[in-house]
Amino acid sequence: MLRLHSNNHTVARLFPWIIAVVCGLCILLVARLAFCEQPLEDVLEFDGAVSLSEGEEAPFPGILLPITLAIELGFNIETLETRLIIDIEREQQLCRARLDFADRHREFEEERRDIQIRLLTGRVQEQAERLARPTPWYQRWGFAYGIGVLSSIILVAGGVAAMLAVM
Repeated sequence: MLRLHSNNHTVARLFPWIIAVVCGLCILLVARLAFCEQPLEDVLEFDGAVSLSEGEEAPFPGILLPITLAIELGFNIETLETRLIIDIEREQQLCRARLDFADRHREFEEERRDIQIRLLTGRVQEQAERLARPTPWYQRWGFAYGIGVLSSIILVAGGVAAMLAVM
């Protein structure tokens, strides 16, 4: 395995390009080995499998596969199609579940908002009713102020009377 050191940034940046060039050359070499000069009309009419011996020219352009690999590839394609269908159904179920969850969450939030609106409306109405009622005489500021002044006068008078009684 090739290990790239952190101090060699040039090689690290060029490594994917080197791999791409090597893979491209391999593909070109493999394509040259399977090259066929048969007209395209004959290839399009051809529908089947042909056994070839080593050194025989291919009757059509494309990739030549051994029979076992071709069967396995065909099986893998069918398996892949089945897997894709299953994945699509699963994703549809997940999307439906997410949509149901989002709908329920929205309904819950709307209900919570309506409850909050009712509570706040009730509080505002209570405050409006309280402010609309006349304030009783004992809750007015003048009453508390008067009680304070009267209490101070009584305390001063009581203190003066106590001092005069002692003398």
